[in-house]
Amino acid sequence: MIDGPVLTDEAREALVQAALRGTEQCFGHVRDGDARCAMGAITEALNGIPGWSDRVRPRVFVRGPMVTCPATAHDGAPCGRQFLRSPSLLVHLNDSHRWDFLTIATKLG
Repeated sequence: MIDGPVLTDEAREALVQAALRGTEQCFGHVRDGDARCAMGAITEALNGIPGWSDRVRPRVFVRGPMVTCPATAHDGAPCGRQFLRSPSLLVHLNDSHRWDFLTIATKLG
């Protein structure tokens, strides 16, 4: 069970709009022709870049638990950098569980 929202309002709305437009959902790829995965639909909506490329990194669009990098820096000190774990969850739900856009928006929003 997820405690609290994971997606920002903008990300949730991007998925809802993709579903309402009838955007085909793809799996294992950010995009496939006109189809988009959940990450691709959100990224495209938030970036709003004509000729969008899957090489464009999305802005941070999810909230959720942070994870601290276990690696060490060049000086041997712990990196300590924190990363959002939620984008990995989004990809997992899209690709492994095949949740549709509205289910992801509802369950994570």
